[in-house]
Amino acid sequence: MSVWDELTVEQCAVMITALEEGYLRSVIFEYDVRTNAAPTLTDDAACALIPCFEEVVADLVERDWIELREPDAGQTWDTASPLTAAEIRALHDPDAWVWTNDESARAIWLLTTDRWDALFRT
Repeated sequence: MSVWDELTVEQCAVMITALEEGYLRSVIFEYDVRTNAAPTLTDDAACALIPCFEEVVADLVERDWIELREPDAGQTWDTASPLTAAEIRALHDPDAWVWTNDESARAIWLLTTDRWDALFRT
């Protein structure tokens, strides 16, 4: 039995996004793709899922499976420091979770940790 077999669809969406070193804004879309034959979520429906995914992300951070990084000006995703637990708990901003055409939207990256990488290999 693989660690993947124990994950919920929501957790899978987060972990796949982290494995791809993707944006937090990709998580809900990844979930939609995994639960529907064709993506169906409107922006309002995606925003309604934010509280659920806030809990999922916070749990996976607490397990030390993922980390989130939000680069400042002049930084890249791999040089930015991981967000603190308090910063992660404050991620209620739809601009962090839902794709828009607004270029000022937050660019928070998900990455796997060494702990997840070790679990993933087993």
